[in-house]
This record gives sequence, C-alpha cells and structure tokens, in this order.
Amino acid sequence: MSERCDQIPCGGPISTTEGWQPPDPTEGAPPVVTHVAVPAAILGERSGLKFPLWHKQADSQMVPCGPADPAGPPEVGATPTADAQPEHLYVASGDYYLYRKWVESRVGRLLADAKLGERRFELAYQVVVQLIQEMLESWPGAELVARVQRVAGQIAAAASDDALLRQWSCVRAGEYATASHSVNVCLLSLLVARSLGWAEDGQSELAAAMLLHDAGKSGVPDAIWEREGRLQPADWDLVRQHPVRGGAWLLHATGLDARIIKVATRHHEQPNGQGYPFGLASNDLDRWTRLCAVVDTFDRLTSGRSFRRGLEPRQAMTAIRAALIGRFDREVVDQLHRLVLDDVVGQPAKGPAESGANAGAAAGNRGPRELLPLEGYLPLPPLKPEIRTDDRPARPSASGQPNRRRFPRHAYRMPCRVRYVRPGAAAQDHISFWVTAVDLSRGGIQFVHEGPVPLSEVISLFLPDGNQGRHVNARVVRCQREAGGAYSIAARFDFQR
Repeated sequence: MSERCDQIPCGGPISTTEGWQPPDPTEGAPPVVTHVAVPAAILGERSGLKFPLWHKQADSQMVPCGPADPAGPPEVGATPTADAQPEHLYVASGDYYLYRKWVESRVGRLLADAKLGERRFELAYQVVVQLIQEMLESWPGAELVARVQRVAGQIAAAASDDALLRQWSCVRAGEYATASHSVNVCLLSLLVARSLGWAEDGQSELAAAMLLHDAGKSGVPDAIWEREGRLQPADWDLVRQHPVRGGAWLLHATGLDARIIKVATRHHEQPNGQGYPFGLASNDLDRWTRLCAVVDTFDRLTSGRSFRRGLEPRQAMTAIRAALIGRFDREVVDQLHRLVLDDVVGQPAKGPAESGANAGAAAGNRGPRELLPLEGYLPLPPLKPEIRTDDRPARPSASGQPNRRRFPRHAYRMPCRVRYVRPGAAAQDHISFWVTAVDLSRGGIQFVHEGPVPLSEVISLFLPDGNQGRHVNARVVRCQREAGGAYSIAARFDFQR
C-alpha cells in the first residue's frame, strides 16, 4: 500500500503512518477540500476506473482502496464483516471531474442495475441533475452540451422500457430549481411522447431538447425565479430573453439537431401568438415545442417554492385546461391529463418544507391576491403604467358616470368560458361561449367578444385560484363596440352569488 500511496494525487501530503494532514489553521488560509464524498452504490463495477478511490476511517485518515477492494480497509476499531460496504467512498478533488464524466457514462447501466432496487432511480436522477447544474453555473459550451447529449442518449434508451420510465419519473424533485426542473421536464415529456405514439428515431434528440430547454437561464440570478408576485421590469426583461440566450448559446454546439435549438428558443411561445420572446403563432411551433410548453408549465405548477406549496397534479391540470384554448396544444394537454388521471404521473417525490409564515398559505389559507388565475405560479409581466387604481378615475361608463376602480387592474390575456346564469334553467340549458380576457382585478374582468352582452346580465366565469379553481358570478357593467367590430365588455365580480 505504501508503494501506491506516493503515486496517487490527492491534493495534500499522504503519510503511510500518520494519514492525511490537514492544512495548518494558524496560517490563516481556509481549509482545502481535498476529497469529495461520493455514494459507494453508484460506483458499481469499477473495472477500467482511471482514478483512485479513497476510504475514510473512523480517525479521519484517508486510505486508498482499489477495484478489488470495494469496501476499503475496515474502520479503526470496527469488527470486519464479509459484506461490509460503506455508504460513501471518496474521490480526490483533483479527480472529481474524471469521476463526474465516468458516472455520466454509466447512467443507463445504473438504471438497469436491479440489485440497487428503487435507489438506482434516485442515484441516476442526481447524476443528471448535477450535470445540468454544472451547465447552468458555467457558459454552456460545446463540451458540456456534448455531455448532455450523451446522457440524453442513455435516458432515451432506458425510456424504451415504459415501466422503468414511469418508476424513474416518480423520484422527480418537488422543490423548484432550474436543474431539477429540466430533468423533470425531460422525463415527463418522454412519458407523454411515448404515450402519444411518437416513437420516431429522435427520442435521444427529444430528451436532449428537454434537458437543454432552459439553458438560457444560465447567468440569471436564482433570486428572480424565487421572487413572489410580479417581477420588476428589469427582471422581466431577463426572463423574456432567456429563450433567446439559450438558442444563441446552443447554436455554437457542433452538430446539434435544429429541433433542440427551436425548443430552447420557442418553448414560451403560444399558438395564439401571445407568447414570448417573438410572439410566434401556431404554424411556427413544432410538436416538440408544444410538448415542452405544456410539460414545463405542469412541472412549475406542481413544484413548490419558498413562498408557496406546489399544486397537486390534478389541480395543476385544472389550471392548464382552463387556459387551454390558444395557449397550449390540446392533444398534449389531453394526453398529460389522462396520465395524471391514471396515476402514471403523480406527485413529485420531494415536496417543499412548510414552516413559519408559509405554513398558513401551504395549508390552504389563500388571500384575495391568489384569486388571479395562475398568479404566483407563472412569471407575470410587471404592471403597466396605465393601470388605474381607486384614486385615478377611469373613463365614464355608458351611463355617463365615472367608474371608481377599487383594485389595480392586471393586463392579462387568456381565453375563458362565460356562461349566462338563467334562473330556473338546467345546467345544460345555460348558454355558454368563449371570450378573450383583456385585464383582470380582484373586482372584475374585462373581455372581448364577437357579439354584445346585455348590461346587468349575470354571467358565470371559471377562475383557477391556485387550488382547485372556482366559478365566480359577475354582472355586466359595460358593453362597448370597438372599431374592429368586436365588443369590449366589463363585468364586476359578485362573490356573494
């Protein structure tokens, strides 16, 4: 063993009698991390390993162990057993990059290792999350993108086993972070694509596209994604530009499938042309982009933040389906909904911690602000300067009296269903139609419709409120014909009805 120790780089001096010597704290320098703990189970068969592994004894001494000695020497004072296996082994910090590339090359083999049981899915998940995190923390150059593509190929190969893919998707993290979110979107997208019969040869490229769809978030401060409520204009500009940055970075990667770049650039576009960053419409959006838009939204809704709990999968689908027309692809939404109803897609394995001031909101004590559809779950643009409050009267109503708006109005474009409330009529006899919402407040809604709606008509609207949604009655207070022939209609909410 002593002949081998002086040949092994470890970041610090090694003595065969005294073990590793930490830096002298009296020198004023912070302790140097010389070894990194790695799960022993993830290493598996170690033939062909090009870096040494280390074992930490009870006295904190680091001693080397080789491929033929997987458990390492017994800890000092411990009774040796035939099947002793430590929880962790160690890699010298200088060799950690080699270790990372080695485990990334074994994701498929790790998933197939039935001896590890359910733990193999968590281990493989963490390997991929760490790779995406590395990409986000540095400029996503060609070398990192190539590593992601190689891992994506292994994920696609493993996903050919539907049962394995379903089991793996169950370990996805429920706390929102961009790296784990990217892996979640990848696994869920493969589930939806395979259930839709999208079994073309591009499964590896599809997996890579979903892993890389948020590459443009590299360099954007994490605090922006954790901010509660509406974003400041400067922050919103960063959010709107992350698809552009991601596409530009990926263009530099050699031999990257054009569909991968399209997903990164267009996954926040909407078929109705109301998305960002370019406002593209239906004809410009391929099915991978439409798939990513739905799954991306679903994972963000079901993931917890520091200030709120994630939705249950069925609650998230209620919100998505309420915003379906013009915003999402119906085929993808319907298929994801079926997977949720069949419990193929369930709650993330890990939920957010609920404590302190957040505990009340997590338990369902929701304030009036959260009545706004999807607010707090999706990044919303900043309030526009023309929004009126109760100290700024709006233009006169049809009756000639000024409208005193009690609540701020939020610019909000979204298709929603309106239904006439006819006293004494059966539910199936109510007249219903689709309209396009223009703005929204706690007090009421303004929408555009091709025909007029009588003043004082009582209507019912469906509003997802961050929980299960609710039907809210409103009374029409303004109906005005616009220059293009459509009607601008304002209705005041009546929560007592």
